Amino acid sequence: VDAMLGGAVPQPGLAIDAPLMPLAGTIELAEQIGRIGPFGIGNPEPRFVLPNVRVEYASRVGEDHVRCTLSAGGGKMAAISFRSAGNPVGQALLQRDGMPLHVAGALRINRWQGKTAVQFQIDDVAAAEKGG
Repeated sequence: VDAMLGGAVPQPGLAIDAPLMPLAGTIELAEQIGRIGPFGIGNPEPRFVLPNVRVEYASRVGEDHVRCTLSAGGGKMAAISFRSAGNPVGQALLQRDGMPLHVAGALRINRWQGKTAVQFQIDDVAAAEKGG
């Protein structure tokens, strides 16, 4: 998956381990993934693709991050894309034009202000084919 918005040709190099639907992205799954860490050279963090998701909500956070809610198959998932507000990934998320996207990234646990939730950390997006 590469930022192939606007008809650009996808570029190789972003390995995907498995597809994931928003409903399946649970805290329990994120904790199981965390147990196979630490991640780094020789043990890369699993990367998933959320296929055919729609951006339900998106906003800038801080200087150049984008926070959003992605939905598909009756489920929703909170997501964040760091340092992307000024590039094609962030712009695709902020447009919220209803166009389905394939979104690649990692499943993480977000602990903030005493709350624990699952969050998808976005690496890249690609326009999905219409109808699938």
